[in-house]
Amino acid sequence: MKIILLKDVKKMGQKGTIIDVADGYANSFLIPKGMAKVASANDISGSAQKIASAIEKKENKDQADNDLFKKLNKKTVTISGNTNPQGHLFAAVKATDITSQLPGLKPEHLILKGSIKEIGQYEIPLKIGNNKGVIIADIQR
Repeated sequence: MKIILLKDVKKMGQKGTIIDVADGYANSFLIPKGMAKVASANDISGSAQKIASAIEKKENKDQADNDLFKKLNKKTVTISGNTNPQGHLFAAVKATDITSQLPGLKPEHLILKGSIKEIGQYEIPLKIGNNKGVIIADIQR
């Protein structure tokens, strides 16, 4: 019996996947628990279209990530802050402070452990999609 999974099922597949299972397993377990439904001809043809659109969407996202990475890799950001005479910042610099100065960059793209609390120049690891690089943060008074 061909069914469409309505939820992710361990060792079976992810939500939206069309799979072929034994009739008894589908009728006794998957369908009553709301984990699957019987796949009709329309569902099967619609699934092929969903898969094609998902692949196209992923390719577009990968291309956008690559373009953003090329634009931002090794970019320098200058941030000014109030400091005491020893160079310690009164307000720490966080990932959101850096991303606010670079359009398109999100805090989850930066791999910043903790926050920056002193003036100086820092190389902050950057990960956009599968690309890895750095952003240089220049913290000044």
